[in-house]
Amino acid sequence: MNFSKKDLYLLYIINKLSSVKIAKIYHVAFSTIINYLKKYNIKIRSQKEAQTKYVIKHNFCEICQKSLANYSWKTNRCVKHQIKKIANLKGNKNPNWKGGKPHCTECGKELSSYNVKRCRSCANKLRAIKRWKNVQIREKTIKSWTIGNKLKPNKPEAILNNLIKNINLNYTYNDSININGFVPDFIDIKNKKIIEMFGDYWHNKLGAYNKDRRRKYHYKKYGYKTLVIWEHELKNTDKVKQKLINFTKGGNQ
Repeated sequence: MNFSKKDLYLLYIINKLSSVKIAKIYHVAFSTIINYLKKYNIKIRSQKEAQTKYVIKHNFCEICQKSLANYSWKTNRCVKHQIKKIANLKGNKNPNWKGGKPHCTECGKELSSYNVKRCRSCANKLRAIKRWKNVQIREKTIKSWTIGNKLKPNKPEAILNNLIKNINLNYTYNDSININGFVPDFIDIKNKKIIEMFGDYWHNKLGAYNKDRRRKYHYKKYGYKTLVIWEHELKNTDKVKQKLINFTKGGNQ
């Protein structure tokens, strides 16, 4: 197949087609095109000159004037200054925006990381609650706590303890026995009876009612009857004594 110099000049020089593309048009090997270019003394482009066809129109970064020959034609900035541009965009204008900083699912506190759901204090609290539900861990903790603190009766408990001794009832102040995580104040193991001394301040606080209900439930679960004496009732010691005697004789509170 013969190729005219005019046709090769038009395709190779004017339209800047590569020898490979010209070979595909004529269905020949690209080496054939090279040979004809040499034959007609048409200057063959070097590799660097061949690549200049594919350099983008905006071939320099508008900030640092770095060559953008290896970047997409859609940008007029190098990677470094593209990142800076994105970093300066605030809120939903930034393509990396994820809806703002996350918040703790428990307390609503703003979190510094997207990889966690709760703040540290809430996570520790939930972890402690989960551990406390384990009966063995709870009993072991309470036992070590009572031994380490050497529990002594407070003022209302001391008054109630004296009343119990005065009427010769078989209750002992408890500093070591716990029933499913709860430590009763006074206990008669033989007759399965418990006396609880409730302070007016602590046992009227928010959340104390439900805790005291659970306390009584667990005592009852293990076969114990429970009597509750409130701190303000100690003002009338005679009435408290009668209440203790009636409970000991078989009453259930």
